[in-house]
Parts: sequence; structure tokens; C-alpha cells
Amino acid sequence: SAASARARGPALVVVQAMAGGPSEAVGLKSGDKIIKVNDQNIAGVGLTNRDVQKYLKGPKGTEVKIDVLRRNVTDPLRYTIIRDKIPQY
Repeated sequence: SAASARARGPALVVVQAMAGGPSEAVGLKSGDKIIKVNDQNIAGVGLTNRDVQKYLKGPKGTEVKIDVLRRNVTDPLRYTIIRDKIPQY
């Protein structure tokens, strides 16, 4: 999904959506807290960054659905990301 994310407390927080990557294209923002990946709750279940990356990564052209919490937005936001090649800088 080409987003740099780190486990912080009970959620995975997006540090940065890679410029030109699929996460940036759908509108994922720095500070978003990823709470679900493909309807699997990842918040507060003790997953490591590596565990979550396994959920996010996959073959190019396949979908991953993520639910995020965003500051000043009441309800979770759902994004469908089409996996693609991650830009290398």
C-alpha cells in the first residue's frame, strides 16, 4: 500500500503515505490510525509492525481495504487500495 506506518499505542499510525504510491492516491494521510485491514481488527490486539505489513502487502493489482480513524472526523473512513509497485526513492 506504500505507506510508512508505525504501531503507536493500540493502533497503527500512518507516518507518511509515499508520494506517487497507491496509499497517497486514495487519500491516506499522515496521522491516520489504521484500525482494520480487510475487516480484520488490528487495533489493540498486540500486532507488531511486521505483522501488519503482512496484511497490507500483496500481489500487484489486488485490493486491500483499510479502515482508519482521522483527527476531527467522527466516523472511521474506509479506503480500498489497489496494490501496486511501491515507488523507490
